Amino acid sequence: MRPAILLGVVGSLIAVVLSLILTQDLSRRLQDLERRTRLIAQGDFSPMPLPNRNDELRDLGRSVNDMAQRLARFQETIRQTERLRLLGQVSGGLAHQLRNGVAGARLAVQLHARDCPDTRDPESLTVALRQLSLVEMHLKRFLGLGKDVKLERRPCDLHATLRDALELVGPQFRHAHVDLRIVPPGVTTIGLVGEAAQLSHLFLNVLTNALEAAGPNGWVEVNWGMASNQRAFVEIRDSGPGPPPEIAANLFEPFVTGKGEGVGLGLAVARQIVEAHGGSIQWSREATITCFRIELPVA
Repeated sequence: MRPAILLGVVGSLIAVVLSLILTQDLSRRLQDLERRTRLIAQGDFSPMPLPNRNDELRDLGRSVNDMAQRLARFQETIRQTERLRLLGQVSGGLAHQLRNGVAGARLAVQLHARDCPDTRDPESLTVALRQLSLVEMHLKRFLGLGKDVKLERRPCDLHATLRDALELVGPQFRHAHVDLRIVPPGVTTIGLVGEAAQLSHLFLNVLTNALEAAGPNGWVEVNWGMASNQRAFVEIRDSGPGPPPEIAANLFEPFVTGKGEGVGLGLAVARQIVEAHGGSIQWSREATITCFRIELPVA
């Protein structure tokens, strides 16, 4: 009986040692999960390293990482909603004051143009009036950010709408010493159905963004036409350095900007307008050129 008893004792000792080792390993991994969930509760949503062993605890760790990523997205959404809420609280009074000032300035320019018809440069007054009207539209779009865009759909021409925007930003390009290159399309007319004022606002926002990105002695190129999918397109290229990598993925989100004095609303408003017209806007970076491509359904 001694060999059997000895074998039983040794086997029991081995089983106890293995049980202790497995228990300690399992306890350590459970403690890691518990520590990670405590960090998530404190606001740290960075992913935890997964164990090499493919078992239930690895699946549990993967689920914890997925939960952390979702919580991070929810937190960012809450922050953005809070920023929009605070912005809405202060924008009412600010917009009211700005509208009064813009209305007074536009009235003064209109009176001057009427009383002094022999002005040396009537084109400048016309541009000033259009710019003031544009400021009023900016204020309206600023207050309506995040709300559904209500369009007065009417037939309009892409050529006329885009050239109207180009005429408005022309003085800004000359003042900033940025070369504005216009590539005429191969077709004469491209009919759209939408609100021409909103589309002009869309093009102005993207053109202004390209102007600021190109900087002095840079260039911006604009071309448009019909795409192969029977949709109208507008491409705006600039020689700027492109958006910083940390904001590239969220470039069209509100309050996302890589400019020191930027607010981060221009491209967000542009996307809202183009999507309301059933179109799309994308950007790409090729070598040293940044390209924004806008596609719109034709009439």
